[in-house]
Amino acid sequence: MQEKHYWSSRWQFILATTGAAVGLGNIWRFPYMIGVHGGSAFLLLYLFFILVIGFPVLIGEVLIGQQSRKNPVDALQSVGDTYTSKKSKRWCWLGWWGAITLLFILAFYSVVSGWSIAYFLKSLTGQLIQASPAQVTVLWENFLNSPQQLILWQSLFLLLTLFVVSLGVQKGLEKITRYLTPGLYIILIFLAVYAVKTHGFAKTAHFLFDFDWNKISFSVVIAAMGHAFFTLALGAGAMLTYGAYIPRNVPIVRSLGVVVILDVSVALLAGFAIFPLVFD
Repeated sequence: MQEKHYWSSRWQFILATTGAAVGLGNIWRFPYMIGVHGGSAFLLLYLFFILVIGFPVLIGEVLIGQQSRKNPVDALQSVGDTYTSKKSKRWCWLGWWGAITLLFILAFYSVVSGWSIAYFLKSLTGQLIQASPAQVTVLWENFLNSPQQLILWQSLFLLLTLFVVSLGVQKGLEKITRYLTPGLYIILIFLAVYAVKTHGFAKTAHFLFDFDWNKISFSVVIAAMGHAFFTLALGAGAMLTYGAYIPRNVPIVRSLGVVVILDVSVALLAGFAIFPLVFD
Protein backbone atom coordinates (compact mmCIF):
# COMPACT_ATOMS: atom_id res chain seq x y z
CA MET A 1 0.00 0.00 0.00
CA GLN A 2 1.43 3.37 -1.00
CA GLU A 3 2.33 5.93 1.67
CA LYS A 4 -0.31 8.38 0.44
CA HIS A 5 -2.99 5.80 1.27
CA TYR A 6 -2.06 5.72 4.97
CA TRP A 7 -3.31 8.09 7.66
CA SER A 8 -0.77 10.91 7.63
CA SER A 9 -0.35 10.98 11.42
CA ARG A 10 -1.44 9.34 14.65
CA TRP A 11 -3.84 12.18 15.46
CA GLN A 12 -5.44 12.02 12.03
CA PHE A 13 -6.12 8.35 12.64
CA ILE A 14 -7.59 9.18 16.07
CA LEU A 15 -9.82 11.94 14.66
CA ALA A 16 -11.01 9.78 11.76
CA THR A 17 -11.65 6.70 13.91
CA THR A 18 -13.44 8.77 16.52
CA GLY A 19 -15.55 10.29 13.76
CA ALA A 20 -16.43 6.79 12.58
CA ALA A 21 -17.28 5.50 16.06
CA VAL A 22 -19.21 8.55 17.26
CA GLY A 23 -22.67 8.88 15.82
CA LEU A 24 -26.30 8.19 16.58
CA GLY A 25 -25.27 5.64 19.19
CA ASN A 26 -23.67 8.36 21.32
CA ILE A 27 -25.84 11.40 20.74
CA TRP A 28 -29.27 9.95 20.06
CA ARG A 29 -29.35 6.36 21.34
CA PHE A 30 -27.27 6.75 24.52
CA PRO A 31 -29.59 9.27 26.26
CA TYR A 32 -32.57 7.12 25.31
CA MET A 33 -30.96 3.91 26.55
CA ILE A 34 -29.78 5.41 29.82
CA GLY A 35 -33.23 6.94 30.36
CA VAL A 36 -35.04 3.65 29.79
CA HIS A 37 -32.61 1.37 31.64
CA GLY A 38 -32.13 2.91 35.05
CA GLY A 39 -29.79 5.85 34.61
CA SER A 40 -26.63 5.33 36.66
CA ALA A 41 -26.95 1.53 36.64
CA PHE A 42 -26.87 1.45 32.85
CA LEU A 43 -24.02 4.00 32.73
CA LEU A 44 -21.81 2.00 35.09
CA LEU A 45 -22.42 -1.26 33.20
CA TYR A 46 -21.86 0.49 29.87
CA LEU A 47 -18.47 1.83 31.03
CA PHE A 48 -17.58 -1.60 32.42
CA PHE A 49 -18.32 -3.38 29.12
CA ILE A 50 -16.51 -0.67 27.15
CA LEU A 51 -13.38 -1.30 29.22
CA VAL A 52 -13.56 -5.09 29.57
CA ILE A 53 -14.98 -6.11 26.17
CA GLY A 54 -15.26 -3.17 23.80
CA PHE A 55 -11.71 -1.85 24.08
CA PRO A 56 -9.99 -5.25 23.61
CA VAL A 57 -12.26 -6.13 20.66
CA LEU A 58 -11.53 -2.74 19.10
CA ILE A 59 -7.79 -3.37 19.42
CA GLY A 60 -8.14 -6.82 17.84
CA GLU A 61 -10.25 -5.58 14.95
CA VAL A 62 -7.90 -2.69 14.14
CA LEU A 63 -4.83 -4.96 14.41
CA ILE A 64 -6.31 -7.40 11.90
CA GLY A 65 -6.74 -4.53 9.49
CA GLN A 66 -3.24 -3.17 10.06
CA GLN A 67 -1.53 -6.52 9.69
CA SER A 68 -3.48 -7.67 6.64
CA ARG A 69 -3.79 -4.36 4.72
CA LYS A 70 -6.93 -5.85 3.17
CA ASN A 71 -10.65 -5.27 3.07
CA PRO A 72 -12.73 -7.08 5.75
CA VAL A 73 -13.69 -9.98 3.43
CA ASP A 74 -10.11 -10.81 2.42
CA ALA A 75 -8.68 -9.95 5.85
CA LEU A 76 -10.89 -12.42 7.70
CA GLN A 77 -10.25 -15.07 5.07
CA SER A 78 -6.52 -14.59 5.58
CA VAL A 79 -7.01 -15.01 9.35
CA GLY A 80 -8.72 -18.32 8.75
CA ASP A 81 -6.06 -19.46 6.31
CA THR A 82 -3.22 -18.51 8.65
CA TYR A 83 -4.43 -19.60 12.07
CA THR A 84 -6.63 -22.65 11.44
CA SER A 85 -5.42 -26.11 10.50
CA LYS A 86 -8.46 -26.87 8.37
CA LYS A 87 -8.66 -24.50 5.44
CA SER A 88 -12.12 -23.17 4.73
CA LYS A 89 -13.42 -20.48 2.38
CA ARG A 90 -16.23 -19.76 4.84
CA TRP A 91 -14.11 -17.28 6.83
CA CYS A 92 -14.83 -14.68 4.17
CA TRP A 93 -18.53 -15.03 4.98
CA LEU A 94 -17.87 -13.09 8.19
CA GLY A 95 -16.54 -10.22 6.12
CA TRP A 96 -19.50 -10.31 3.75
CA TRP A 97 -21.91 -10.41 6.69
CA GLY A 98 -20.26 -7.31 8.12
CA ALA A 99 -20.45 -5.56 4.74
CA ILE A 100 -24.18 -6.34 4.49
CA THR A 101 -24.66 -5.07 8.05
CA LEU A 102 -22.94 -1.80 7.19
CA LEU A 103 -25.17 -1.47 4.13
CA PHE A 104 -28.25 -1.70 6.35
CA ILE A 105 -26.71 0.79 8.78
CA LEU A 106 -26.10 3.18 5.89
CA ALA A 107 -29.75 2.79 4.89
CA PHE A 108 -31.02 4.41 8.09
CA TYR A 109 -28.00 6.64 8.78
CA SER A 110 -28.43 8.30 5.40
CA VAL A 111 -32.09 9.02 6.13
CA VAL A 112 -31.39 10.57 9.55
CA SER A 113 -28.38 12.47 8.18
CA GLY A 114 -30.62 13.86 5.46
CA TRP A 115 -32.97 15.08 8.19
CA SER A 116 -30.00 16.71 9.92
CA ILE A 117 -28.94 18.59 6.79
CA ALA A 118 -32.50 19.79 6.19
CA TYR A 119 -32.94 21.01 9.77
CA PHE A 120 -29.49 22.59 9.80
CA LEU A 121 -30.56 24.75 6.87
CA LYS A 122 -33.93 25.45 8.51
CA SER A 123 -32.06 26.67 11.58
CA LEU A 124 -29.80 28.93 9.52
CA THR A 125 -32.78 30.47 7.76
CA GLY A 126 -34.54 31.18 11.07
CA GLN A 127 -37.55 28.92 10.52
CA LEU A 128 -37.30 27.46 14.02
CA ILE A 129 -36.38 30.52 16.10
CA GLN A 130 -39.83 31.96 16.75
CA ALA A 131 -41.77 28.74 16.19
CA SER A 132 -43.89 27.37 19.04
CA PRO A 133 -43.75 23.66 19.97
CA ALA A 134 -46.99 23.11 18.06
CA GLN A 135 -45.58 24.80 14.97
CA VAL A 136 -42.37 22.76 15.19
CA THR A 137 -44.47 19.59 15.39
CA VAL A 138 -46.46 20.58 12.31
CA LEU A 139 -43.25 21.41 10.45
CA TRP A 140 -41.85 17.98 11.34
CA GLU A 141 -44.98 16.12 10.31
CA ASN A 142 -45.15 17.97 7.00
CA PHE A 143 -41.50 17.13 6.41
CA LEU A 144 -42.05 13.41 7.07
CA ASN A 145 -45.11 13.38 4.81
CA SER A 146 -43.15 14.74 1.87
CA PRO A 147 -41.36 11.88 0.02
CA GLN A 148 -39.78 14.40 -2.34
CA GLN A 149 -38.03 16.22 0.50
CA LEU A 150 -36.94 13.00 2.20
CA ILE A 151 -35.45 11.58 -0.99
CA LEU A 152 -33.80 14.91 -1.84
CA TRP A 153 -31.98 15.28 1.47
CA GLN A 154 -31.03 11.61 1.71
CA SER A 155 -29.66 11.73 -1.85
CA LEU A 156 -27.69 14.88 -1.05
CA PHE A 157 -26.08 13.20 1.96
CA LEU A 158 -25.19 10.11 -0.08
CA LEU A 159 -23.66 12.24 -2.83
CA LEU A 160 -21.59 14.18 -0.30
CA THR A 161 -20.44 10.91 1.28
CA LEU A 162 -19.53 9.46 -2.11
CA PHE A 163 -17.58 12.60 -2.98
CA VAL A 164 -15.54 12.54 0.25
CA VAL A 165 -14.78 8.82 0.00
CA SER A 166 -13.78 9.16 -3.67
CA LEU A 167 -11.03 11.62 -2.66
CA GLY A 168 -9.30 8.91 -0.64
CA VAL A 169 -7.85 8.74 2.85
CA GLN A 170 -5.70 11.86 3.08
CA LYS A 171 -7.50 14.19 0.66
CA GLY A 172 -11.00 13.10 1.66
CA LEU A 173 -11.57 11.53 5.07
CA GLU A 174 -8.66 13.26 6.79
CA LYS A 175 -9.58 16.75 5.64
CA ILE A 176 -13.22 16.51 6.63
CA THR A 177 -12.65 14.83 10.01
CA ARG A 178 -9.93 17.38 10.81
CA TYR A 179 -12.66 20.00 11.16
CA LEU A 180 -15.92 18.14 11.75
CA THR A 181 -14.76 15.96 14.66
CA PRO A 182 -13.47 18.87 16.80
CA GLY A 183 -16.51 20.87 15.69
CA LEU A 184 -18.80 18.22 17.16
CA TYR A 185 -17.11 18.53 20.56
CA ILE A 186 -17.31 22.33 20.50
CA ILE A 187 -21.06 22.18 19.81
CA LEU A 188 -21.69 19.56 22.50
CA ILE A 189 -19.64 21.43 25.10
CA PHE A 190 -21.58 24.61 24.32
CA LEU A 191 -24.91 22.77 24.65
CA ALA A 192 -23.82 21.04 27.86
CA VAL A 193 -22.69 24.34 29.44
CA TYR A 194 -26.02 25.91 28.49
CA ALA A 195 -27.98 22.96 29.92
CA VAL A 196 -25.93 22.87 33.13
CA LYS A 197 -27.14 26.39 33.95
CA THR A 198 -30.74 25.19 34.08
CA HIS A 199 -32.55 23.99 37.21
CA GLY A 200 -32.43 20.38 36.04
CA PHE A 201 -28.67 19.90 36.47
CA ALA A 202 -28.87 18.59 40.05
CA LYS A 203 -31.44 15.98 39.05
CA THR A 204 -29.26 15.03 36.08
CA ALA A 205 -26.22 14.48 38.27
CA HIS A 206 -28.30 12.34 40.64
CA PHE A 207 -29.79 10.36 37.74
CA LEU A 208 -26.42 9.68 36.08
CA PHE A 209 -24.09 9.16 39.04
CA ASP A 210 -26.13 8.11 42.08
CA PHE A 211 -25.73 4.37 41.61
CA ASP A 212 -28.57 2.05 42.66
CA TRP A 213 -27.94 -1.72 42.67
CA ASN A 214 -31.68 -2.40 42.61
CA LYS A 215 -31.93 -1.02 39.07
CA ILE A 216 -29.64 -3.70 37.65
CA SER A 217 -31.46 -6.48 35.83
CA PHE A 218 -30.64 -8.99 33.12
CA SER A 219 -32.20 -6.75 30.46
CA VAL A 220 -30.11 -3.78 31.62
CA VAL A 221 -26.92 -5.86 31.45
CA ILE A 222 -27.68 -7.06 27.92
CA ALA A 223 -28.64 -3.55 26.81
CA ALA A 224 -25.43 -2.05 28.21
CA MET A 225 -23.30 -4.75 26.59
CA GLY A 226 -24.99 -4.31 23.22
CA HIS A 227 -24.63 -0.55 23.38
CA ALA A 228 -20.91 -0.87 24.16
CA PHE A 229 -20.49 -2.69 20.84
CA PHE A 230 -22.80 -0.34 18.97
CA THR A 231 -21.18 2.87 20.16
CA LEU A 232 -17.67 1.72 19.13
CA ALA A 233 -18.89 0.45 15.73
CA LEU A 234 -17.55 -3.03 16.45
CA GLY A 235 -18.14 -6.29 14.64
CA ALA A 236 -19.09 -5.03 11.17
CA GLY A 237 -15.64 -4.41 9.71
CA ALA A 238 -15.59 -0.61 9.87
CA MET A 239 -12.77 -0.46 12.43
CA LEU A 240 -10.92 -3.22 10.56
CA THR A 241 -11.05 -1.07 7.43
CA TYR A 242 -9.74 1.99 9.25
CA GLY A 243 -6.98 -0.16 10.71
CA ALA A 244 -5.80 -1.17 7.23
CA TYR A 245 -4.58 2.39 6.68
CA ILE A 246 -2.55 2.81 9.90
CA PRO A 247 1.22 3.27 9.47
CA ARG A 248 3.34 0.67 11.25
CA ASN A 249 4.86 3.23 13.65
CA VAL A 250 1.52 4.29 15.19
CA PRO A 251 1.02 2.93 18.75
CA ILE A 252 -2.28 1.06 18.42
CA VAL A 253 -3.26 0.59 22.07
CA ARG A 254 -2.55 4.16 23.16
CA SER A 255 -4.23 5.62 20.09
CA LEU A 256 -7.36 3.51 20.52
CA GLY A 257 -7.39 4.36 24.22
CA VAL A 258 -7.78 8.01 23.20
CA VAL A 259 -10.52 7.01 20.74
CA VAL A 260 -12.46 5.21 23.48
CA ILE A 261 -12.15 8.18 25.85
CA LEU A 262 -13.33 10.59 23.15
CA ASP A 263 -16.18 8.27 22.20
CA VAL A 264 -17.44 7.92 25.78
CA SER A 265 -17.05 11.65 26.38
CA VAL A 266 -19.44 12.39 23.51
CA ALA A 267 -22.07 10.16 25.11
CA LEU A 268 -21.64 11.85 28.50
CA LEU A 269 -21.72 15.33 26.97
CA ALA A 270 -24.91 14.39 25.12
CA GLY A 271 -26.41 13.26 28.42
CA PHE A 272 -25.47 16.53 30.12
CA ALA A 273 -26.86 18.50 27.18
CA ILE A 274 -30.22 16.70 27.10
CA PHE A 275 -31.21 15.57 30.62
CA PRO A 276 -31.02 18.95 32.39
CA LEU A 277 -33.54 20.28 29.88
CA VAL A 278 -35.74 17.20 30.41
CA PHE A 279 -35.67 17.60 34.20
CA ASP A 280 -36.01 21.39 34.14
